[in-house]
Amino acid sequence: MTTIEKNIIISTGFSHLIVHAMLLTFPSLYPSIKTIYNISYDSFGSIVFFSSFLFGLGAIPAGYFENKIGCRKLLLLHLFGSSVLCFFIFYSKTSSSFILGLCFLCLISSIYHPSGLTLISKNLKKIENGMAIHGVFGNVGLAFGPMIATIALTYFSWKYAYFFFGLINLIIFFFTLFFVRDETSSIAQNFSKNHLRKNNVNILLLFFLITGLLGMNYYGFTTFVPSFISDNTENLLNNISSEIKAGIFPTIIFASGMIGSVLAPKISSLFGKSFSLLIIYILIIPVLLFISLSTNYLLLFFCIVWAILFACQLPIANALVADITDNVKRGLGYGINFFVSFGIGAFAAYFSGKFAVKIDMNFIFLFMSIIMIPATISSFLIYLFFKNNRV
Repeated sequence: MTTIEKNIIISTGFSHLIVHAMLLTFPSLYPSIKTIYNISYDSFGSIVFFSSFLFGLGAIPAGYFENKIGCRKLLLLHLFGSSVLCFFIFYSKTSSSFILGLCFLCLISSIYHPSGLTLISKNLKKIENGMAIHGVFGNVGLAFGPMIATIALTYFSWKYAYFFFGLINLIIFFFTLFFVRDETSSIAQNFSKNHLRKNNVNILLLFFLITGLLGMNYYGFTTFVPSFISDNTENLLNNISSEIKAGIFPTIIFASGMIGSVLAPKISSLFGKSFSLLIIYILIIPVLLFISLSTNYLLLFFCIVWAILFACQLPIANALVADITDNVKRGLGYGINFFVSFGIGAFAAYFSGKFAVKIDMNFIFLFMSIIMIPATISSFLIYLFFKNNRV
């Protein structure tokens, strides 16, 4: 790996880490701040939905402008803007200013994935390995958010979590400014599979459908698993409060996802991208069902399995986007994909909050298991396409 590639991995990796850490901090803080701001489960779900929808919405224009101004400049805009907004949240005095800051933080953070993923796909020779490393950083971020929230609650104040994120983003901003270069042009790449390029619209639509359903899966899980696991692990770590459990156990769960990110390029190389995704989606269905029925040790175990499977499919899916888009439209492709995943997928947080209030929180995970069925069917159709075209 060249120095340019290493610097890109460092910049995008730590940016990816902090993006996911920032977004998972609020769900981990919820058991503690719900009484401070009087936020019910359905209000909590609505806040996560709206902020997360903005997190996805901004990805489309970000993907479009990537081809105009370049992914490096967009990455710098994300890093500086998110740093400013983290400091804004830290100094917020009311629930309204906190929620406003959170929503704008999600909006500016939506720039990251189209810019970061495009920077990797255009500049790294081994894209799948780059995506796998990028995925590992993301999983560290998923674990890092709840951990920072727990440390802030225990030793300082919950707001200090956002102060820390703002400081780290500022450091990454200056590193990217001085050490990261985008060496590619906007000239389209040549592809040997021209028939794939001409007929990729249907495949992209199927892929975006899967992405939306996986996004709902992600948001349903990450938004409510801290509260769900703190309420259903009475026999685990009895000497600590449920608020601290809401930070510790998600940290363990999301850190386990690193295993999936590491295994992803090996599994993809062995079975192929489309078939690997199909198998993973099939396995996720019963795992979510078992989560809805389990408590204590079994609940923790199946949550860890979910995290490994979900993290494993992400770098494979991101590499597949690079296969079915050309170099000019790559940023837009990632932007649309990200909007579908995090924008449309955010509806799961809204409906899950309603389920938690009107039915039971267990139903959230049962619902996610059910919506994985059409995702699996669509994945099977994509696998058949790639198989028939010998890709």
